[in-house]
Amino acid sequence: MNDINYLKYFKYNVTKISLFLAIVITFTFFVLRTIDFIPENVLATLNTTGLLLFLISMYICLLKCKEKLKLIQLITYFVLVTFISAQTVLSTRDIFIPIWLDFTLMTAYIVTNKRIAVYISVYSLLTLLLIRITGHYNIDLYSYVTLIMSIIAFSILGFLVAVQLERYNKENIEQSKKLERLALVDELTDTFNRRAFFKIGHKLLKQAVREGKVISIIMMDIDHFKKVNDTYGHKTGDIVLKEFVNAIKQIIRENDFLARIGGEEFVLLLYDVNLKETDTLINKILNRIRTLQIPLENGKNLQITASMGVYTFKPEEKSEIQQALINADKALYVAKKTGRNRVVYY
Repeated sequence: MNDINYLKYFKYNVTKISLFLAIVITFTFFVLRTIDFIPENVLATLNTTGLLLFLISMYICLLKCKEKLKLIQLITYFVLVTFISAQTVLSTRDIFIPIWLDFTLMTAYIVTNKRIAVYISVYSLLTLLLIRITGHYNIDLYSYVTLIMSIIAFSILGFLVAVQLERYNKENIEQSKKLERLALVDELTDTFNRRAFFKIGHKLLKQAVREGKVISIIMMDIDHFKKVNDTYGHKTGDIVLKEFVNAIKQIIRENDFLARIGGEEFVLLLYDVNLKETDTLINKILNRIRTLQIPLENGKNLQITASMGVYTFKPEEKSEIQQALINADKALYVAKKTGRNRVVYY
């Protein structure tokens, strides 16, 4: 069963929205510079134009290549930091452009993973250091140190936010697993329930058709189970159900699919088995159930039997899982009508 990764879903959508907003803002600056509303030198305008084209290309890549999310994020943020640094050098005004690095780093920690964000933080600091050393960013030392400290502070804050987001994501996945288990597992017998059988059985049937495999569907019913409940009570009935399931689980393979679809009715799905293997497994189950000794409160033991109906699905057939179950149920009906404690093939 696939986990629902809320954090990955969240990061993808935040990245998509962030890129879209970045495109809008960059396009606005591009238009304003083109009409000379914001006078800048030619290189600064060309820099903005290049960023606009880059953001558009990254947005298209993101929509078409979701599996490349981390790579797109890494490239995007490195280019953004480079752009901000270039604008700092090219700007002819005394504008504190590098302050945008703080917000860039914060979003990096939110939408990427911690490792990528740390790389971007280090790259930002090295870029500012290089600009300072080469004399392309002439502000007083106090302002420069304040800028460096703000980048470090935003990086630490972003890191803490990223840790918290990952914790929430882990909790959401665990909660999702619990809810999924409640929806698909029978609590009493710890087997799959009716809903799970149709959901998973449908997929297995389709897979069998694709791979040319044979599937055997076995309907099982505990004989005279109502009499057990009426005579010994529902508590004993619950114990019988659990012992019945445990006996079957000791025999079947790990990839065999067992589900409780009614009160005392169970279905076993065997994937990729031939008729001889199916017959051997069923006889083992029947014999194991016949030898069960279920202890009662009065000190005595209760013995049970079961009836089974088998339907073998071949890949060339066009049957659905519902019809396959109906066919197995018809065979089970015959088994019960002809004396119980036996198996009948459809």
